[in-house]
Amino acid sequence: MSFSETNGNLLTPLNLTNKDITISIPDQTQLKQQNNIDNYVGIVSVPMTKSINSVNNEQVVTAFNVGSSLSPITLTGGYATISIPVPGQTIGNWVNIYYSPDNGVSWYFETTAQTISKDGDAYTDFTTNHLGYFAVTNHPDESNS
Repeated sequence: MSFSETNGNLLTPLNLTNKDITISIPDQTQLKQQNNIDNYVGIVSVPMTKSINSVNNEQVVTAFNVGSSLSPITLTGGYATISIPVPGQTIGNWVNIYYSPDNGVSWYFETTAQTISKDGDAYTDFTTNHLGYFAVTNHPDESNS
C-alpha cells in the first residue's frame, strides 16, 4: 500500500495480515521516515517472517519484518498493535520483543509481553510506535521446554 497521495497520513485504520501475524494501526496516524521528520510516502508491506536463530544470546521463537524492507517507519499520533503466533510457548509465560532499526544487524529490547491463547493457539500482542524488523525470544526467566 502506497502513501504518496496522503503524504504519509492514514485516513482510515490500517490492518495488515500475513501468516497469522496481524498489524493494526488507527486512522490519523502519521507515518514518518526513520529520522522522524520527513513523512513516509513509500509502500507499506505486509508482515513477512524471517529466519533468525538468536538475538542477544536469546533463542528466537519467531521473527518478522513489517512496513518497509528499506528502512524503519516511525508512527506519530498512534501506535501499531501487533499480534503474532509464538508456537511452543506456554500460555501465561513471558517473551521478549526486540527491534532492529538496521534490517537485523543490531537488536534493541522493545518490550516484554505475555503469551495468550487465541482459539487455542499461543500468541503474544504488543504495541509499538515504529515498523521494521522484530524478533520474539524466550524470556530468560521462563522455561518453555
